[in-house]
Amino acid sequence: MTHYYELYRRSSIGMALTDSLDELIQTSHIDPQLAMKVLLQFDKSITEALETKVRTKATFKGTFIHIDSVMKYGRSLLRIQISN
Repeated sequence: MTHYYELYRRSSIGMALTDSLDELIQTSHIDPQLAMKVLLQFDKSITEALETKVRTKATFKGTFIHIDSVMKYGRSLLRIQISN
């Protein structure tokens, strides 16, 4: 079974979808179970679309700094390369 992650729910389109679903739940137009099904389908659809439709690749090179269990790039040595 393929796992789809909730990573893209924090994107602008994911946040807009979540806000709209919350409003529909609050006004009793849909129930929370349907909202969860919609979010799960969003996770699946956005992941599949990015895998099959997007051909651009970004590469990050630089130094990593590990602070409080978070990996951060050093800004002065960061290099970003974008290619098709």
